[in-house]
Amino acid sequence: MTPHPVTIETDVEADAAYFRISDGLVKSTLPVGPEIMVDIDSKDEVVGIELLSLKAHIPYTTLKERFGVGASVVSELRTLSATIGTADH
Repeated sequence: MTPHPVTIETDVEADAAYFRISDGLVKSTLPVGPEIMVDIDSKDEVVGIELLSLKAHIPYTTLKERFGVGASVVSELRTLSATIGTADH
C-alpha cells in the first residue's frame, strides 16, 4: 500500500462520500455500521471509507482500533468530514 493524503469524493444527490486513504486495490468491503463501509486491500489495510449518508457518524475509535488507521489519517478524516457536514463522533 502506498499512503497518500486522504482525498474525498462526494455525491450530494446520492447523499454519499468516499474517503480514499491509499492507492491500494480493494479486496473486500466490510460494514462498520449501518452507514459506514471500509474497503480493505489484500494485506487487510484500509484503502477507503464509504459513507452511505453525509450525516453518518464516523467511528474514529473503531477505525483506529479495529482497522489500524493511524492518528494522522484520523486527523485528516476529521478535517475533511467537517467540510461535508458529517457528524463527528
